[in-house]
Amino acid sequence: MVILELGAVRKLHSDRINVDIVPGPGVDVVHDLDDHPWPWPDGAASEVYATHIFEHVRDPLGFMEDAHRVLEVGGMLHLEVPHFESPNAFTDPTHLRFCTPDTFRYWVPDTWLSDITGDLYHRGCLFDEIRNEQIGHDLHVKLRKRP
Repeated sequence: MVILELGAVRKLHSDRINVDIVPGPGVDVVHDLDDHPWPWPDGAASEVYATHIFEHVRDPLGFMEDAHRVLEVGGMLHLEVPHFESPNAFTDPTHLRFCTPDTFRYWVPDTWLSDITGDLYHRGCLFDEIRNEQIGHDLHVKLRKRP
């Protein structure tokens, strides 16, 4: 199965499809993640890695929808973002949002945020939360695509 590494220009992996908005050595696919749909078919990926990408996209709901769409059922979405209490969250002028441990729970059923917003935010893109913890200045989240 395909493993996508989004925003890969600084951390290339030989066993993944390296995706970035800018071309560079080792970048396999040049694509703006705010341009939907992403250029992979439904269920094409077993894993999607997005390290320090989510806080930069203009369309977070579209990002989550496309990540969900390209993942196979049971596929994993690995996210790493600056924790909102970290100075790093506010340092980069291209950050468009600040994430908390609850940010990704809009897409996890039976959590208070998903219950409040219903389908308004997750629009049918449902995940199980596997991991959600702060490590240093970053928040590490792992979500598994639900059937």
